[in-house]
Amino acid sequence: MNEEHLKKYQDQPLQLILNKLYKFKYQPIQEDNPVLVYIGKEGNWHQFAKLTDPATVWSELLDSDLHLIEEYQNNIGELTKEEPDFVFCESLGINIEV
Repeated sequence: MNEEHLKKYQDQPLQLILNKLYKFKYQPIQEDNPVLVYIGKEGNWHQFAKLTDPATVWSELLDSDLHLIEEYQNNIGELTKEEPDFVFCESLGINIEV
């Protein structure tokens, strides 16, 4: 990615929403690249947990790295309340917007 392209994305930071789902761009969803839940900011770090383990911080990103992620939408539409990942998060008291 050239410097001009990178600056364009860094100038338009992603507006993160608590408990919303995100993923790393251009990467398939798999064990080492899971769907992420935004769980807040600690100091300079935006913290994300795996959707399947929302109580544990799995990744931290600085503002300058937010261009690496995007909102997650699966191929069959938005996450529904019937999906196992939603039920799992709800059981832990994590409210995920659907």
